[in-house]
Amino acid sequence: MVAGLVTIAVAQSSKPSQTPTTSTSVATTSAPPVSVQRSGPNETIADYVENNNIHMTTITPGTPGTPTFDFPVPDGWTRIRENDPDQYFGIFFNTPADLGDPPKITATVKKLTGNVDPNKLLDIASGEVKNLTGYNGSDKRSMLSGYPSSQLGGSYAKNGVTRMIAQNTVVTDKKDGVYVVQILAEGAAADTDALKAATGVIVQKTTITP
Repeated sequence: MVAGLVTIAVAQSSKPSQTPTTSTSVATTSAPPVSVQRSGPNETIADYVENNNIHMTTITPGTPGTPTFDFPVPDGWTRIRENDPDQYFGIFFNTPADLGDPPKITATVKKLTGNVDPNKLLDIASGEVKNLTGYNGSDKRSMLSGYPSSQLGGSYAKNGVTRMIAQNTVVTDKKDGVYVVQILAEGAAADTDALKAATGVIVQKTTITP
């Protein structure tokens, strides 16, 4: 079962997607952002930033002078209303098994300045998800839009119930700083197929323009 869950994070569609790639879809419904714990036995990017006096800046679609990060909206998903200042992009599934608990995929972008080691960031990128209660999965190095990434996928326990989670962290080293993109997909086990399909589109169609 675990091997099947990992494909949530690394799925690559072999067929051309009919989903338009856009970063300007309008939300008709809001949904809360996904949250994961950041402290635990595994080092996290947040720990690394704090322990090394690195300055972190949140990047949003309107931030001038930064790369452009364009995320697709898969068929059957809707943009989350942009009411989270830390969120660059977010979508939720329109027809979940439980209407009160739709799967969500969110993305954040941070610029790090200071003595930053991009490879170290990829090494510890999975730490926050691995710190989740009952996490069971695996991770691997990959590429997204031509940049190195760290991918993981699996399951964890929330209030005693198994849920699916996947994360893709992309690091881009630019002259003005190191940009860290984290794409997080999370939802109920009953919606695993929807998450797998959507994350496949996200991995295949996301573009990063310098």
